[in-house]
Amino acid sequence: MFVLALVLYAASSLAGGLAGAQGVIVAARAVQGIGGALLLPSTLALIGTLFEEGPRRNRALAVWGGAGASGLTIGALLGGVLTQAFGWPAVFFVNVPLAGAVAAAALLVIPRDERDGTSRRFDLPGALTATAGATLLVFGLVQGPEIGWTDPAVGGAFVLAAASLAAFTVIESRGADPLLPFGLLRNRSLVVGATVTFVFMGTFGALPYFLTVLFQDVHGFSALETGLAFSFRRSRSRPARNSGSGWSDGSARGAPSWPGSPPGRWAPPPSRADSASERRS
Repeated sequence: MFVLALVLYAASSLAGGLAGAQGVIVAARAVQGIGGALLLPSTLALIGTLFEEGPRRNRALAVWGGAGASGLTIGALLGGVLTQAFGWPAVFFVNVPLAGAVAAAALLVIPRDERDGTSRRFDLPGALTATAGATLLVFGLVQGPEIGWTDPAVGGAFVLAAASLAAFTVIESRGADPLLPFGLLRNRSLVVGATVTFVFMGTFGALPYFLTVLFQDVHGFSALETGLAFSFRRSRSRPARNSGSGWSDGSARGAPSWPGSPPGRWAPPPSRADSASERRS
């Protein structure tokens, strides 16, 4: 499974780098997500299999956690450098040799799985209903503010999401090999950990995307400057590049400044009444 996840990730990265249309890029990113979803649990499974419980496994988990924590910083910096120097396809192409090399090394280093004689079936109905329910729910939450909460598409997405998740609950409660055994929910530590992870990924996990849009579209940062901004705190604002077009020199880029407003701070434009009183005075 670990090698399969790496192959999927490498192949989708190559397709994304060679893509000439937006639809191909979106499809490549979707396959990348599948590869990443397979890769994360397989790495933890390998740690549990290859390292006995105790100091060695603890050290392996510490390395695994440190690598994941540093991924955001290193990825932001490296992505900025590659995009600035070679263009956006480079962030896809860089994954191909790395994932391919790790997959080849895994075939040589990691021992083959030993079958224990028990047979288990993949819970395909559970996977399909859970994926459909989560996708439809996200679609409704994202499109609701855009096209209106009363739009039939949004309402239909919520109804279908509820039906899919209800079907998932029924399938998991009756299946022989459920994707989510409900007995796990009796583990309080597991439930608390999963809830904290959900809240964290739903808040901070989405922050890099919005910060990237803020830095590049609002403040006008380059790809390299955006990568550096994720790692280093800017001590002071830089002068606006397009002064004379509604932005005052010396103010933070993206913060519109009008006559009479403090430099570097946003202030609303003067109202017509205020402008008329200034002309009379």
